[in-house]
Amino acid sequence: MMLPMRKNLPSSMYAISCHGILKLIVISIVAVHGKGAHPAETWTTRDPNSERWMDWLSDGEWLPFELPNARILRYGYNCDYFGRTAVDKVPGTMAEDFLRELKRSRAVRPERPLIIIAHSFGGLVVAEVSRYA
Repeated sequence: MMLPMRKNLPSSMYAISCHGILKLIVISIVAVHGKGAHPAETWTTRDPNSERWMDWLSDGEWLPFELPNARILRYGYNCDYFGRTAVDKVPGTMAEDFLRELKRSRAVRPERPLIIIAHSFGGLVVAEVSRYA
């Protein structure tokens, strides 16, 4: 069943409204960026109508609007792939670091369901977590 879309969205973005059902869900969401990216800039886009940058993880009209009871976190790590600060870690080592931080951040409410959103190399890091979890 198709649900109505929210109005006033740029034509290249789509959002589905679940008629308030999502507002009842209590979850944790962790976003993991890719290599050569930044934990804040990865999840942004420019609104073609206003030229303002929108962060869909934190701007009030995006994910926090749809999931007001969600705890939304960003996992940042050194991910330069060239230059003097280039990272020589492999996904497995980064996965260990990620899992350690994830356990620490979930210590207060470990019972909350968890959704992990990963981009590019971040997906490899998250995939490796299953080997250590």
